[in-house]
Amino acid sequence: MSLDFPRRDAFRRNFLIVISLLFAAGILSGVAVYIVVVLSYSNVSNVPLRTSQDFMSALVAKDYTKAYGMIHLTYQADFGGSVVGMEDLFTSKGIEPASFILTNVNTGEDAFVSGTGTFAGKLKYIYIRLRKEDIPVEGNNWKIAELDVNDNLPTATPTNTN
Repeated sequence: MSLDFPRRDAFRRNFLIVISLLFAAGILSGVAVYIVVVLSYSNVSNVPLRTSQDFMSALVAKDYTKAYGMIHLTYQADFGGSVVGMEDLFTSKGIEPASFILTNVNTGEDAFVSGTGTFAGKLKYIYIRLRKEDIPVEGNNWKIAELDVNDNLPTATPTNTN
C-alpha cells in the first residue's frame, strides 16, 4: 500500500510540471506573436512618414535632385517633369518650405501624411499622398504621388480611397 502513494505523487507532480510548462509556452508564444504584429504594423506606417520627412527635408535644403528622386514615376510630370522643372514649379507657387512638422499618417493602398510647415514666413498645412512603386529602391517602394500646401485646417485624414 505504501508503494502506491509515491507513484501517484510523482505522477501528479510530473503532470503539474508538464501543464505549467505548456501554459508558460502558450503565454510566451502569444507575447511573441503580439510583438511581431506590433513591430510589423509600426514599420508599415512609419515608412511613409519617414519618406515624407526625407522629402520635406530635401525641399528645406533645396536639394531638388534628391526630392525629385523620391517622386513616384507616374506622377513626375505633376512635379515639373525634371529636377529643374520641379524647382521652377515650387519657386513659382511659393511652396518652398523653411521648416515643417509632419504629425499624422494613415496607411492603406495609398498613404496619407499631414502636418504643418512654414512657407514664405506663413504657417501652412501640408498634405502628402504616397503610393507604392512596383520596383523598390533601397527597400522602400513608397514614393511621393501628391503634395498639397494650403491654408485649410485639416479634417479627418481620409482612409483608403482607392
